[in-house]
Amino acid sequence: MQLVLPSGVAAKLAIARRAPQFVQQLDDALDRLVIGLADYPQLRDLAWNRVDPFIPASEAFQLYERNWRLLDPSTLDDRERALIARLKADFGNDEINA
Repeated sequence: MQLVLPSGVAAKLAIARRAPQFVQQLDDALDRLVIGLADYPQLRDLAWNRVDPFIPASEAFQLYERNWRLLDPSTLDDRERALIARLKADFGNDEINA
């Protein structure tokens, strides 16, 4: 895949890719920015009409927030609870406006 990036970002990326843990750190950063729908059952249900397997984290938070009344919090697994907590911290001032 070829990306078009601002020259400053491209220069930093060229240096960063030499770091021993670059791929893992990039993957970790992408996991904070993009959410895999298949990994979170209730989010996947809320995003039933989307065709892409990933959505931006901010959109995931918005889906949870807009549709909170449709969720059964008692059936959330630990991983999805942790995702919601992180999204609330990142995008909702530690709250979901349900």
